[in-house]
Amino acid sequence: MSPAADYRRRETNLSGQMMVPQTRIDLERRDRRGNAAGQNDLGQDLRLAGANCPCELDLVDFSTLKAIVDHWDRDEQGNRKRHGKAPSARAIKDQVFQGDAPMHAYEIPAAVKERVVNRMGKLTVNEIIDASRCAFIVIDMQNYFCTEGFPAEVPMARTIVPNINRLAEAVRIAGGTVGWIQTTAAGAVEHWHNYQTEMLTPDRQRARLAGLDEASEGFKLLPALDARCDDLRLKKVKYSAFIQGSSGIDAALKARNVDTALIAGTLTNVCCESSARDAMMLGYKVALISDCNATLTDEEHGAALNTFMMFFGDVMTSDEARWGPVGPTPSPLI
Repeated sequence: MSPAADYRRRETNLSGQMMVPQTRIDLERRDRRGNAAGQNDLGQDLRLAGANCPCELDLVDFSTLKAIVDHWDRDEQGNRKRHGKAPSARAIKDQVFQGDAPMHAYEIPAAVKERVVNRMGKLTVNEIIDASRCAFIVIDMQNYFCTEGFPAEVPMARTIVPNINRLAEAVRIAGGTVGWIQTTAAGAVEHWHNYQTEMLTPDRQRARLAGLDEASEGFKLLPALDARCDDLRLKKVKYSAFIQGSSGIDAALKARNVDTALIAGTLTNVCCESSARDAMMLGYKVALISDCNATLTDEEHGAALNTFMMFFGDVMTSDEARWGPVGPTPSPLI
């Protein structure tokens, strides 16, 4: 079903009548008689923001649209009045994808901070991170979970790519380990039978196994990620990478003398939180990096981070992660 058809389906009442009419605007150039004479510049810009023609404004990515449309002065026909060496609409859209789009809005609530301080006498466990013993673990940033149109798409996951790349590079420079964890269909039914056969409909099971087959596009990492050939690469079959029978991550990190795990990826409240909790249970010092995790809603994101901070480890932003010898002025990772 197309996005427009799905929109119309969702906005109809039980009698089949439209409850809310779609908003449309004219994207065509017009001659003096009012006849269509080709798509105007505004139409082209709106197409880049995800709209069809004529434009269905309800389907537009408005964060992209605002960056594109607001940049230009327009004549009465909606065509751009170019000035200087202004970037193209495509370049502006790419810039939006690279980090200007809104991510999850999250601040640690005062009540959470109070409970943490009451429990352990300070706000963070990992006040200083030993970079040589640190691993930045990025979970499930695969096409199947991140790319538009895939069955388990998490749109917000695309907005954290710049932060993930930035922190990964900082960890490498500091001498730490960067690891990319991908969920695979191989062995999933054998090793996680109850989930695969009892908690998914037959159609969902087939889609998941096909989409995460290692030969499929869905299994691959999101192309925008800066994954290097000498980074750690591991596959998992369960939500948690650290639980027994899911992956070989515990042995791989121990072989590198890692004692600290910074967790990123998607979904915050499923695979990332599960992995972070199990890592803590295995004795690792763990932090969930709030602006390097993404899920489907702000509420789910915040609830997962709050619970993790109150009972399992640290929650910090990519800018707050620090490394260096113990001292009053630690060097920031970024």
